[in-house]
Amino acid sequence: MPRPSAKAHALQPLAAVLPHALQRLGLGQLAWLGTVVQHWRDIVGEQLAAVTSPVNLRRQVLFVAVKDPLWLQELAFYQARVLDNLRRRLGEVPIRKVHFILATSAPTPPAPAPPAVAAVSLSAAEAQELQETTAAIRDPEVREAVRRAWRKGWQTRREQG
Repeated sequence: MPRPSAKAHALQPLAAVLPHALQRLGLGQLAWLGTVVQHWRDIVGEQLAAVTSPVNLRRQVLFVAVKDPLWLQELAFYQARVLDNLRRRLGEVPIRKVHFILATSAPTPPAPAPPAVAAVSLSAAEAQELQETTAAIRDPEVREAVRRAWRKGWQTRREQG
């Protein structure tokens, strides 16, 4: 009988590895959202799960889409209960608030592109400072937004003075 290789013992199910990988990439909120989605029926029960679905987790706020305006109005009173059920089912979660929103049937339009910032010629020292200061920002979109803001600040100072 062939003996399993050491690699076979090292393999783990993706569900067990994915949350840790997302955490390391700075996407921990996404991992938590996936966990909430996975356990949603157990958290809110069959009736509410049929008309709701968690859609986003941002700044410790869980956004839950509700299919019907009447349910949306009713669920405003259930925030504390949903939070308690979340904690009971999942333990300590990075969620401090639940916000119910009306689900739309039409796709959400893409966010408008940020306004273009005129190219600013940076000195070598400024360019290095910008790179070093923003390198620790994990999210590439946030990092680029901070860099644009700094460039705009330097441009404004040059225009004013």
